[in-house]
Amino acid sequence: MICVSLSKMDFETCLAWTEKADALELRLDLLDPLSPEQMQAITTSGAQWIATCRPGSMDEETRYACLSQAIVCGATFVDVEYEAGKEYREALMHTARQFSCNIIMSYHNTENTPDAAALKHLVRECFNRGADYVKVVTTVQSEADEATVLGLYDHFDQLMAFGMGEHSRALRIKAAPKSVFTYVAPDAEHLTAPGQISWQEALDLQLDRSDENQD
Repeated sequence: MICVSLSKMDFETCLAWTEKADALELRLDLLDPLSPEQMQAITTSGAQWIATCRPGSMDEETRYACLSQAIVCGATFVDVEYEAGKEYREALMHTARQFSCNIIMSYHNTENTPDAAALKHLVRECFNRGADYVKVVTTVQSEADEATVLGLYDHFDQLMAFGMGEHSRALRIKAAPKSVFTYVAPDAEHLTAPGQISWQEALDLQLDRSDENQD
């Protein structure tokens, strides 16, 4: 399923995307603060949505409050970083369980692609920690890196594994039929990761055909 990652746009534009896309990722760290009423409007639109708030622009307490509010307001999924501190991670996951919000545990490596054994161990650890879905994003620099990431799909379901960086486009396309979500940008001006494909490119490449593989 194609998931459009929304950042650096106003709420009305975000809401308009619910009429185009079946799934959205709201980058709460890259959007103006949303009120509970605005979050609820996204929920009642019928689109599935992921609440994501990456570290960097907010302290941990603020991020927790932001994501907790999204969960209470009906987010379908919440993204919890694998590297997050235990207290923060477990508190957020507890809130998610209270409100039947699916947990995506995400791992991002901005330097390289670890070997296959390391990545498989990481995915298993994410599921052992209570994740419903696991997202693995590594920096791809070679065809061998591509093969390592794609190989994860031979061992795990409920997975989103792809690459970032200038060489990652091909991997994102190859991973689309296997991935729970294919993350895309609404347009070239709103990329949230290097190598990300735009929504229109995804449609042109018929990456939405992966929807047929979802339950």
